[in-house]
Amino acid sequence: MLDVPYDALVQDTEAAVRHVLAHCSLAAETAWFNPERNAAPVATPSSAQVREAIHGRGLGQWRAYEWQLEPLRLALSAHTKPEPHRKMPPHGDGVLLAGYRDQRSW
Repeated sequence: MLDVPYDALVQDTEAAVRHVLAHCSLAAETAWFNPERNAAPVATPSSAQVREAIHGRGLGQWRAYEWQLEPLRLALSAHTKPEPHRKMPPHGDGVLLAGYRDQRSW
């Protein structure tokens, strides 16, 4: 299983997408980096959202519900291995995934 934090996707979309593609052993194509440009039909109630560019408007909105979510966070933390959050590595040199959060490395 691959864990890609949404904030990493928003901050550096290309690096995050390349990371997912590499994890899935898929070749990178230009269309993967701009999903909002895909003209294919979408049969889902969220079709308007599918056509939006990746954005950070929702980052931090969970904080409005932080105290309600605390019991769930505590329950889940009892069953998960703590892992430090690491930033996505730079992608300009073609070396992409070293040290990024990937549960296969546990």
